Amino acid sequence: MTHLEKLGKRLREIRIKRGLTLREVADVLLCDVSNLSKVERGLFDISTENLVILSKFYNVSPSYLLGMTEKETNIDDKLNEFDKWRLFINYCKRNRLDPEEALRILNNNK
Repeated sequence: MTHLEKLGKRLREIRIKRGLTLREVADVLLCDVSNLSKVERGLFDISTENLVILSKFYNVSPSYLLGMTEKETNIDDKLNEFDKWRLFINYCKRNRLDPEEALRILNNNK
């Protein structure tokens, strides 16, 4: 199995294990679903930046995502505030939502 195939297999497994769709993960990365699908199938490589984003998002080490270890070592107990805001802003951009309006909606639903 090639490096890309190992990475893709691991990314697909963890996404499914967490109950996420390709669209939801693509929103986090601000990428097309088709490109993420190609990464999961071992056809495309992933940037270092996106590897780090996904390791934080899934709370596992980059080594785990790369298939270098079988242990899902947690890197943090939770995402730091910067990462939470980055994910929120990326979601808003992907879905063409005004971040201020999205915050108002979120605050009204608490």
